[in-house]
Amino acid sequence: MATIEGELQYPSEHIPPMTICAERLDGGGRICTDRLMAARGRSGPVTYRLSVPPGRYLVFASLKEGVAGGVTAHFRAYYSDYVVCGTRVGCKSHKPIEVVVRAGEHRRGVGPNDWYART
Repeated sequence: MATIEGELQYPSEHIPPMTICAERLDGGGRICTDRLMAARGRSGPVTYRLSVPPGRYLVFASLKEGVAGGVTAHFRAYYSDYVVCGTRVGCKSHKPIEVVVRAGEHRRGVGPNDWYART
């Protein structure tokens, strides 16, 4: 097994209930969690962690059904070029980034935070 984890962001004052998924690019389905981890005192970052088989993945977040906001539960916020660029106005590409993990690898910094893509 391998691990993918990252910090979550959302264009609001708080992180709403969401599901984080790693979708296999070889057609092997997806692995998801809705368990979000908050730092002590709730003033630090909110993170997630997924345990996945080795492989190639696209990682995305989606809001849980019934959560109010500007996007629907069917919208996917990917870990993308936009996120790596810094989520700034000048960042033009919203292409999802392929995350490759090998057995035993612990991949950090995979934030599925592109809530501005038009998908």
